[in-house]
Amino acid sequence: MIAREINGKKSVRSVHDGILDAYITFLYEKKLALPWHCKYYAGWVRTFHQIVNIDEDRGYDTMAAEFERKLTARAKLETWQVRQALDSLNIYWNVFLPTTGVSTKKPEFIDWTAVNEKIKVAIQMRHYSPRTEKTYLDHVQRFAAATGKRPDEVDVTDVKAYLSRMGQGGRVSASTHNHAFNA
Repeated sequence: MIAREINGKKSVRSVHDGILDAYITFLYEKKLALPWHCKYYAGWVRTFHQIVNIDEDRGYDTMAAEFERKLTARAKLETWQVRQALDSLNIYWNVFLPTTGVSTKKPEFIDWTAVNEKIKVAIQMRHYSPRTEKTYLDHVQRFAAATGKRPDEVDVTDVKAYLSRMGQGGRVSASTHNHAFNA
């Protein structure tokens, strides 16, 4: 997990969020869910990772049953929501993950604090605005989440791949792309 500060409050962004972004794209491109449901499907998978002890040795069926049990125990969820959550988990685990080669284990905490501090110092030495500093640090955190690597494991090909994915399909403006590059 990657900790970052948003509006003065600590927030934790899972390394898994980069995978969930890819999962949303996968759902949309393969037409496995309605376009406006894709983000909810990813939310169910995030919830699964938060409330179920993931252990590949236990098997998918056991973990899915535990997930269903815990969701059903939540009084505010409707039956259709539990069904949607289980459908999403099934697609994620049995269709999406095998195409990625990604481990199904819970991501470990990856500390980018030292990198963030170095970036803050460099930005402050250049007398950039606090808002620019925040924007650059946000881009670095998104990059960290997308790669899922430790800072010392990142190389030029990771940066190129991230910027390439970011620019594909015109999803971001040229300005945003340049901010990410400069960060």
